[in-house]
Amino acid sequence: MASQFYSIAFVLVISILGFGLPSDLSLVTAQVQTIQSRKNDASRLFEQGKEKLKNSQFESALQSFQQALTIYQNIVDKSSEGKTLLYMGLNYTAINKVDKAHGILQQSLSIMKEIKDRKGEAQVLGNICIVYASKSEFEKALPYIQQALVIDREIQDKRGEGYDLACQGFIYYFRGKYDKAIESFQSSLSIGKEIKAKAIEAQALAGLSAVYGKLGQNKKSQDYLGQSFAISLEIKDEFVIR
Repeated sequence: MASQFYSIAFVLVISILGFGLPSDLSLVTAQVQTIQSRKNDASRLFEQGKEKLKNSQFESALQSFQQALTIYQNIVDKSSEGKTLLYMGLNYTAINKVDKAHGILQQSLSIMKEIKDRKGEAQVLGNICIVYASKSEFEKALPYIQQALVIDREIQDKRGEGYDLACQGFIYYFRGKYDKAIESFQSSLSIGKEIKAKAIEAQALAGLSAVYGKLGQNKKSQDYLGQSFAISLEIKDEFVIR
């Protein structure tokens, strides 16, 4: 409502100053209302897509996201377009269409950079890392999560930093660099506890369990796994996006 008021006020001021806008204010007002109505429709579709993605209804989620994306592109809402593409990338990753996911995420990344959405940029970078990791291309994955980590630290996004460190830990783990993996997981765990982010704690603990299992320290591995499992049960209904 407030945004509509300011849009109408802007039209009135410009008209008074004689910049030649349409004299039919009712037409302009109707156009503003139409755009807002379409944006509301897109937001509804976007939220439907998120809920369907959470419930693993991937094909249906994709349809909702695609409809929302079309509207956002038509009304030139770049921020919402970038976020929708991000979720579409997550959707394609979930159904193992990783090449499609990569292309969609690259589009999202371009938009995030264009509109200078640093948090969104870090989120997309983190998910591109996951795409490469899912293809076992860990050398390509690492620079993306490291870029995300730099951004999240710059903007002081502790939650993002915690997820970045956990993801980086898994990349190091799969590359056989266990000391670096432990360091990343411990840092992630500390942040998770600091900000009371249970999902981050669970990921970091699972990572530590994997590393110590690989190192033959089975007691330590089992302890960490038990802690991770307990937290995972506690937050089983929580939907997490990096």
